[in-house]
Amino acid sequence: MNYSSSILEKRGHSRFFVKLPIQYRLMDTNASEPVEKFKGRIALGKDLSQEGVFMKIAPDKAMRTGEVLRLDISLPEISKHLFVFGEVVWVNRLGAGIHLMLMSEEDRQYLNSYLAQMQYS
Repeated sequence: MNYSSSILEKRGHSRFFVKLPIQYRLMDTNASEPVEKFKGRIALGKDLSQEGVFMKIAPDKAMRTGEVLRLDISLPEISKHLFVFGEVVWVNRLGAGIHLMLMSEEDRQYLNSYLAQMQYS
């Protein structure tokens, strides 16, 4: 069964399997934790849609739901970096699901173009 067409799929947009490097940084810090702990980190984007991304993160890089991240998503096929703010909506032992909340209109167009390429390849 196709991953993006599963009848169990509850998302509004199709997700595509990818392997994209993502740099991320926590924007919403808790006063009890030092800011240095949240400097830029690297994750691997494993699936992507217009509204979200699943990031595989190292086990020692725990995230919590509700945290806001600044993401730099590399789209190597079109030589573009997307700069996005996202919210952690779920976390498990493999990584985190991020809802893409805010990005420039130009980056949104690049994302849509990239996903269209994925759909027809």
